[in-house]
Amino acid sequence: MVLAVGVALATMTIGASASAPTKAKPAAWAATVCGSLGTWLDKLDAAAAQATATPPTTPAEGKKALTKLVASSLGATKKLVASLKKAGPPAVKGGGDVSSIVIDQFNQVARTFAAAKKNLKSVSSSDGPAFVAASRIAEDELESGLEHVQAAFNAASVLDVAPLVSAFNAEAACATLTA
Repeated sequence: MVLAVGVALATMTIGASASAPTKAKPAAWAATVCGSLGTWLDKLDAAAAQATATPPTTPAEGKKALTKLVASSLGATKKLVASLKKAGPPAVKGGGDVSSIVIDQFNQVARTFAAAKKNLKSVSSSDGPAFVAASRIAEDELESGLEHVQAAFNAASVLDVAPLVSAFNAEAACATLTA
């Protein structure tokens, strides 16, 4: 998925530009977006590694680890959205639309993580089979949330905008996303 995200980022664009108070130069926008995405992915990886470092021996331990993973993922996603908003739209034709689509999709990822967290908290860990079933539902919700990431870039990659393609190709932080 990381490769698809980076490739899609390099080719994104959309129709008419929305007005925005500040527009970032394509190179600065690419650096911010790719740096923020890299940080987000690192936080998700770290949270997953921590959640799986010590396999749970009871449903209660499993619930605690999974809830912590989802909460960490939610927090990282909220920080990513804030960073993307702060970056503003790129100063290219359709830049406002590109920025809005990406932000909207990551907001959907955050909503999915929030729903998974709420669902996990409501499940009793005293019933092992019921908790395992609920855990599988939470995993499905997380996968669904991450599919919104891919949808954001698929929607934004309808046409190429040369300045953004060049900026993403030149940005080291973007290259690490496709490595």
